[in-house]
Amino acid sequence: MKYLMTTVFSVLALLATATAQQIPTLDFFHGRECPHCINEKAWFSDLKKAYPDIVINEYEVWHDIANQALWGQRLAEFDMQPTSVPTNIIGKNVVTGFAPEKIIEAMEANFGPPAVDLFNAEPAKGTKDSWWKRFKTWVTTWFSDAPAEEELTVVPPKGIHFHSNFDVYIDGQKLDLSGDEFMTEPAACYGVPGGSEENLGDFVHLHYNVGDVVHVHAEGITWRIFLETLGFSFTKNEAGSFVAFKGQEWSLRDLQLYSSKGGGVQLDHLIGKGQRIVVKVGSEIENLEAALEAVASNAAEFDNDETECH
Repeated sequence: MKYLMTTVFSVLALLATATAQQIPTLDFFHGRECPHCINEKAWFSDLKKAYPDIVINEYEVWHDIANQALWGQRLAEFDMQPTSVPTNIIGKNVVTGFAPEKIIEAMEANFGPPAVDLFNAEPAKGTKDSWWKRFKTWVTTWFSDAPAEEELTVVPPKGIHFHSNFDVYIDGQKLDLSGDEFMTEPAACYGVPGGSEENLGDFVHLHYNVGDVVHVHAEGITWRIFLETLGFSFTKNEAGSFVAFKGQEWSLRDLQLYSSKGGGVQLDHLIGKGQRIVVKVGSEIENLEAALEAVASNAAEFDNDETECH
């Protein structure tokens, strides 16, 4: 009898452990100012649709020393070193960077299939697309829809002020953005009389007839928002999604962003401090590598300019 009771309790303990292990859990190591981390946190609302019971443990590691130590300890379990954020630890898997398809793949491997397929809402019966194909579908639907201006989340706290370099090419030709029509007077900055939360140009703009340095004065500023302040417009109808500028129109598929550091940049990614970006609209740039090398690298000089509005 004693042996039977011991066996029963052992089985119950194992069942309880197995049940606990089935709770979907994601340990999210991030940096407060990291644009990719901010984008991933915004995406968590979708992730929770796929895994309604998910537990997301958030650890900020750029400013919190204790979390930095924990980050290193957790990655040591996988014989890895902390390198970059965001870092996602999901069961027996580590996903570095904001990669929705890899995160879902790791969730499924550790906790079973999602309640909702984020990448293919209406899959054909008897078929299952590849993760890459479904990810491309998700990117197309997520990033192509231009949100209504009133739905944009722009938070303009005082003290935010940074810069990045960029160039815009239209049909292979570099666009000159140094003209007065693209400039905003410093008096229109947030925190200075004349600034208005109704005008996004007050929070992201060009100054001093310098057409390759973007000035950012608020959280939540994406490349889409900035391009809109320059006169680009984004529309979607039954024929597809489009970008227009000064009477010309192109498919949104013909707009791409490239970083001097490599890797993909999306239209709805946040502008990051010190970035060097090429925006391509229309036909391809003949020598993209040369165009990336030619992007100015003087953004940091404006960060410490005492004559700038803050």
